[in-house]
Amino acid sequence: MYSTLEALELRNRYRSALLTTKHKICKLETDQIDVCQAQDAGIRQLPLSLEQASDRTPFYFTPYEGDFVRPGEDPYPSYKPDTPNHWNIQGLHWYMQSCLGQLILHHPPGICPKSWGQFNFGALFETTYFWKVSSTCTALAKEPLPHMKCLMESDAVGDERLLRGELITIINIMTGRLNTKSLRPHVLAPVMVFSIMGPQHLRVLEAFFDGQNLIVRQTRLYDMTEYDAAIIDLLTRWWLGFAAGKTKSVPNALLLA
Repeated sequence: MYSTLEALELRNRYRSALLTTKHKICKLETDQIDVCQAQDAGIRQLPLSLEQASDRTPFYFTPYEGDFVRPGEDPYPSYKPDTPNHWNIQGLHWYMQSCLGQLILHHPPGICPKSWGQFNFGALFETTYFWKVSSTCTALAKEPLPHMKCLMESDAVGDERLLRGELITIINIMTGRLNTKSLRPHVLAPVMVFSIMGPQHLRVLEAFFDGQNLIVRQTRLYDMTEYDAAIIDLLTRWWLGFAAGKTKSVPNALLLA
């Protein structure tokens, strides 16, 4: 735990470092960011798993474990290889928006949906690079917490490389949260991104700034070209889930990871 002055100084320093990283990413003028380019910009990529049996689960988020019901689920948009790439991406995006937003829950979730326009994030889209954020959620808790989740799409074919839109989204959200008065005791602002991309895939990212680098942990690319109830259920539980971890200081374990 830091003093108020120490926390403010750290928040300012972290925002400055993150904006420098964003500037380097934007200068590349490309959709996909190679691992070496990411490292040069101050980004460290690490693996992530949503499977509870794994030792690589998120540090700052936990899944919803209650029951839920989907009333009148929309038809699943199976992949159509003969259609333009962005149509398949948009189809999956619309489905996931509906799927994650229309649920009957037996227990309270860990999220509070809010439009990103209500926050100080700037634009969470770029028409030139064809990416956009649709849904954003804060943590539903007794006190204000910095954690955020978002759902987004990028018109790019996915591989192990991070995408420009993913990184700008993460940095805009983090710097906004680190510049929010009600969150002043917090020096970490974890972000979980549900990222849809081509040809019709989805991955989840967990990101935080460890005081030196922007850490981006990424799951495998989930193949969403056909309906898979188990994957949809897994993603839903992590979307509905809760904030976790200590964000008022940088744990030594993160610095040594």
